[in-house]
Amino acid sequence: MNFVKEAQVMVQVNMFDCGGIAICVCISHKIADACTMSTFIRNWAGKTNTARCGGSIVIPTRNQNLLIPSFDSAALFPPSEQLPSPPEIPPTPVPKEDSRIEKIVSKRFVLDAVKIKSVRDKLQVLMHDKYKFHRPTRVEVVSALIWKEAMKSSPTGSSSTVYHVVNFRKKIDPPLHDVSFGNISMHKKIKAVFPAITAQKNTANETSSRTSNEVEVLEVLENQLTEFVAQLRGEINKIKGDKGCIEKIYISSVSGYDDFIANISDVKDEALALWMTSWCNFGLYDADFGWGKPIWVTSSDPFIEPGKNKVFLIDTKCGQGREVWVNFEEDDMSKFELHLSEILELF
Repeated sequence: MNFVKEAQVMVQVNMFDCGGIAICVCISHKIADACTMSTFIRNWAGKTNTARCGGSIVIPTRNQNLLIPSFDSAALFPPSEQLPSPPEIPPTPVPKEDSRIEKIVSKRFVLDAVKIKSVRDKLQVLMHDKYKFHRPTRVEVVSALIWKEAMKSSPTGSSSTVYHVVNFRKKIDPPLHDVSFGNISMHKKIKAVFPAITAQKNTANETSSRTSNEVEVLEVLENQLTEFVAQLRGEINKIKGDKGCIEKIYISSVSGYDDFIANISDVKDEALALWMTSWCNFGLYDADFGWGKPIWVTSSDPFIEPGKNKVFLIDTKCGQGREVWVNFEEDDMSKFELHLSEILELF
């Protein structure tokens, strides 16, 4: 691969007869993650909007609370000899000829703000009582829901592996600025166990609108979601420390890239392996190029790389809901869609 001639940023603007505009941006993952991409887009949009309005384009400063990229991560994470050079990074293995051909289906689900809040409120009480944790985040809640329904067909007590993306910026002590430029994120491997939980005896305080069976199902469900959120948060919280500590974690992760690829190719020992990526809370709906804020922001990744068991999360326009793109095998997708609708009806 020629790194000199390879494009680092590509932009395509589509103008439609109806007057709509779609702006597509692609940035090399070698130099940027989703957080950096958001900084780039919002900074670019802000300057473009200023020019369209006839104003002068000024160089923003941090005191103005505007978006100016920071390149301090380059000094914190200099090139390391411990990391494999690009030619040594193994490519994604090609499936064997006798491998079963899988038909991957991509579908979009939208979880509205009211439904997510209902789940968060219920889990908040359980998490505080059992773990003294703060209220679960929207990303944690949605990740737990997706994991639970993906594991529905697996036997109780089965283990699963979740690779969940983690932004390093706030994990470092002292933390990096949100606009720190670079690919400062990684997928954290989390071994999650499908907990065997029995519902407690019904009490007189339960609402008469639910049957005793529905109450038991909901109680078990809430406890399972709480357990997963606790496991997820516990593993991610391990990625904390000073620059040296974080660097060791990062180098260990990248140096083990070949093992990571092997895990993607062979997950026979696991009931399920999920890869979760989140673009939530990056402010992409605030990017106004002068035509108003976008009505929809999403990623083409689920279609460009339609790998099995991939999950992509992003904000809805209001900022409180979550849009979820899921890639599953065709048979698994039909089951997942049914199970997800059933679980959401309980809240």
